[in-house]
Amino acid sequence: TRMKGGGLVCLLVVALVCGLCEGQRPMRLLEFNETYREWVYEEKVLGLIRECVASGTERGFMDITDHQNLSVGAATRINPIPPLGPVHQAIVKPLLSEIDKGELLSNINHFTSYATRYYTNILSVESAQWLSKRYELYSAHRTDVSIRLFKHSWAEPSVIARIEGSGPNKDQIVILGSHIDSTSNSNRAPGADDDASGSMSVLEVFRILALSNFKPSRSIEFHGYAAEEVGLRGSQDIAQEYVKNKAIVAGMMQLDMVGYFKPGTKPVIAVTTDFTSGALNEFVRNCVREYCGIEVGSNMCGYGCSDHASWNKAGFLATLPAEAAMKDTNPNLHTASDLVSKLNLDHAMEFVKLGLAFVV
Repeated sequence: TRMKGGGLVCLLVVALVCGLCEGQRPMRLLEFNETYREWVYEEKVLGLIRECVASGTERGFMDITDHQNLSVGAATRINPIPPLGPVHQAIVKPLLSEIDKGELLSNINHFTSYATRYYTNILSVESAQWLSKRYELYSAHRTDVSIRLFKHSWAEPSVIARIEGSGPNKDQIVILGSHIDSTSNSNRAPGADDDASGSMSVLEVFRILALSNFKPSRSIEFHGYAAEEVGLRGSQDIAQEYVKNKAIVAGMMQLDMVGYFKPGTKPVIAVTTDFTSGALNEFVRNCVREYCGIEVGSNMCGYGCSDHASWNKAGFLATLPAEAAMKDTNPNLHTASDLVSKLNLDHAMEFVKLGLAFVV
């Protein structure tokens, strides 16, 4: 149902009320672009994902049931201006040699050992708790690090690790994010590329910074979002809290699917140009040119394709570097075949380099 016309709005209100009545199936409000919203039964959300797998297409959406006003004030939000290019080469370049391919692989292997990380499954809770403990392990010697499980209205929590800033801009936050849930067209959803590759790359960036005793000027947060696959629900919860708390976010980068390289194609880091910040994208491109061993390309992924969209909608500067252009992305997305054996860890390590450059 389109959100147009007084009569249709009344019908939508009735649908919402009925959907919440005892004995009635719950409904969710999905937003497919800036002008089209539709109420659907909750079970249809997973059906939409499976339809995309079957057709080989992606139909992005945001489940805005709980956050219908996230964009209020976004147009007037004043954000810090990102630099045009890298300025901390002397700090970043030595850190690149600390990337540990074996550690990255070990963490991905463990994260994909859970049969599923679907956001309502108890295994998603266990995997989030494991991730939180990994952050604690790497930073046990530090007093300027905090880790929390961000609770939602469903089982799976999001994970947030923070290194406190110590400079004049310590009240500003740089966010490196990923999503920790998975989904599949079967009972098994390993989600190796989508998004164990991104989540463990974010963890690897944290590990390097924590063990090197790096003291950032701005505060740095490392986010693992719950329930991304069902409409960016976890990241919307968190972005809404940051809006409420008047947080100053200097920039947000999402790492979602960074470990697949299609044979026969040229490896690139494809910067997503839609629903992202042009200024932040340019900074990312220059970071790729400065620190990474592959070329920079461009990508368009559509509306609500990953958690950066929640931050972009709220008016913050957000960017999404992708493993490839959409036409060359992982064909095993949202299937039981999204396995570690099909990843290219060297490709993922380029995103670890980029993540280090971005947050430093």
